[in-house]
Amino acid sequence: MAKYIGSPWGSLKGKLGAAVGLDWKGIDSARVHVIPRNPGSIKKHLGSRDECARGVIFSPKQMNIRRAVLAMLGFTGRMNLVNWIHPIWEWYCDSHNKKLTGINLFVKENARRLFNSFNTLSKFSTSNLPDYTLMQVSTGDLEPAPSLTSAVYAAGTVTLTWDTATYGNGAAGDEAYAAVYKIPTASEVADYKPYGWLYTPAFAGAPILRGAGTGTITIPTGLSAAYLVGFVFFVDSCANYSPSVSVQCT
Repeated sequence: MAKYIGSPWGSLKGKLGAAVGLDWKGIDSARVHVIPRNPGSIKKHLGSRDECARGVIFSPKQMNIRRAVLAMLGFTGRMNLVNWIHPIWEWYCDSHNKKLTGINLFVKENARRLFNSFNTLSKFSTSNLPDYTLMQVSTGDLEPAPSLTSAVYAAGTVTLTWDTATYGNGAAGDEAYAAVYKIPTASEVADYKPYGWLYTPAFAGAPILRGAGTGTITIPTGLSAAYLVGFVFFVDSCANYSPSVSVQCT
């Protein structure tokens, strides 16, 4: 890597011919301009004959982190900005002076959890999915439930039951919220569109309190319990939220 130190012609910044000038740890330097091959694109995934003939290799790992994880988290956040990201994640960033937006914090907190939970070296499919029970739909300093013991789906409702014990700053009077994530189906997984859907935080007949230990959320009928994950979290009178706990629906 070339270094320009005290050059009479000044510093090289940006692309010039086959070189790129930059500042590296306070040192003006230059490197060869390299065009990324981007082996994790949809075009590579579909695979044209011309690219195969030229030896272009598709990278499942790059596609898995870009689409199966980051695109899914970004899509989920964008679809729920007002009713979920802003009151929970954005509020947490503001109250803790974090230099992030709420949706960026949501993606940051969940990307590694999901990426490390499935075989990223193999093609994304219904038999090779992230473990969505590891996802956090809420964050905060309030004590979470020790566990979500069950989430039962029937006739368009999910009934969730949780442990009501508290050992820290949680209280029986904390308001409880529920959410259900629909895992991507085979048609959504095709062509790396693993978006699924989050049915946002609400309990039928709310408010439901932590001390009740159970509540029901209404979602569409005709879904499969095997593709649903239930979440519960709490908020106190000062708008402090708890991290979520989750369980696979039955």
